[in-house]
Amino acid sequence: MASSNVRFFAYGRFADNIILGAQAIDKTFEINYKNEAANLIKKLKMLNLAPDERQKCNTQNGAWFCRADSNGLVFMALCNPNYPERHAYNLINEAQEEIEKIPNYYDETEVTISKLAKRVLPSLLKKYDDLSSIDNVHAAQAKANEVQSIMGNNIRGMMDNMQNLETLEKKSSDMQSQAQMFSSDSTKLARIMYIRALKIKIIVVLLVIAILLFIIIPIVKK
Repeated sequence: MASSNVRFFAYGRFADNIILGAQAIDKTFEINYKNEAANLIKKLKMLNLAPDERQKCNTQNGAWFCRADSNGLVFMALCNPNYPERHAYNLINEAQEEIEKIPNYYDETEVTISKLAKRVLPSLLKKYDDLSSIDNVHAAQAKANEVQSIMGNNIRGMMDNMQNLETLEKKSSDMQSQAQMFSSDSTKLARIMYIRALKIKIIVVLLVIAILLFIIIPIVKK
């Protein structure tokens, strides 16, 4: 199924149940939409759709907005199910105005009137497919969504930066703790080395005294 807002437009005649003109945004689905439109004409005829009466029909392909004129023609726009009705019927109004410029348009053959469809409908479908260009409310909403998206990205960026800052602070704290531990260990090591040096000095002094006594005492005794 196509994702366009306006997917297909067709107009046909109740008298012989034929499609006189049609245009699809995506040509891939045009045959499918056209067959559904032909069946829809038959159903609307059975419902005795009155001139200027509006009828909305939902199918798997989307929402059909339909309206008949006083000369037995029915105009049908296939849109996204959430497409605003006022714009769907404005599309029908513009298309109908162009078609009614043809003298005796309701009696024209499919070949003749379909030429108008190829000339008028593509631009109309493109115009009404872009809601932001025809709907101030939708344009404002689109702008709000854009701002919200930008703000969301900025907030996510700030959160990422805060997380990186927290990681940096943690690393800095770990390094400081390691430095303090290294400083404490260095102080302890210096103290141990000092005590060892002092012990060696004492031992050397005692040895010197012992040697002197060993030499002096025999001399004194003589």
